[in-house]
Amino acid sequence: MITCFQAARGGPVNLNNWRNRVWYPTVSGLGMEDEGVTIHSLRHTYASFAIAQGADVKTLQMQLGHSSPSIILNTYTALWPERLDDVADAIEALRERELA
Repeated sequence: MITCFQAARGGPVNLNNWRNRVWYPTVSGLGMEDEGVTIHSLRHTYASFAIAQGADVKTLQMQLGHSSPSIILNTYTALWPERLDDVADAIEALRERELA
């Protein structure tokens, strides 16, 4: 696996150093210390944005590293748009093409 994040001198990022040097000052600078924002919140934000932009379950599962799509569905199912009308319209269009 290729990692995008490296420490300033190369190698893996030390999470404790990153929290102290980057995360806490950023959260504090935004005035969000008391909002309950965590590093894990970034994953949920990413997933929410990806779903809003059309990401499918399987792609999101792979991106987040979950073992199965059901984890994604159990967590984020309410964020996918309801598309019953779209499916019904597509089936009707297919039926009309086949009967023509």
